[in-house]
Amino acid sequence: TANGVLINAQIGADYLSDASDALVRRELDVLTTLRAHKDFANDTLRISTEWLQSLTDGDMIVRPSLAWQASDRVSISAGYDWIDGDPNGLLGQFEAASRVWFRFTLDF
Repeated sequence: TANGVLINAQIGADYLSDASDALVRRELDVLTTLRAHKDFANDTLRISTEWLQSLTDGDMIVRPSLAWQASDRVSISAGYDWIDGDPNGLLGQFEAASRVWFRFTLDF
């Protein structure tokens, strides 16, 4: 953490040793993730973002969000999932699924 910002970064490789010609995806995919969030107002408000990047084909997903813990039982959050890349790529194939989302949670 730096100045109260929690940061997490990862890199991973997915390799298929027995890739057939009928396979739609690549034999090797290298992915990175970067996640960061910061809490405010006595940990009741959280700003966060997540970035997934395919180093193999350049596809990416960026997911900024804002969450408010209204009480011990109620939380409200909203965000955006932006997907970009080649329509035949690992992540870009989901580009049409980019969306704005809203979540209301009630624990009982």
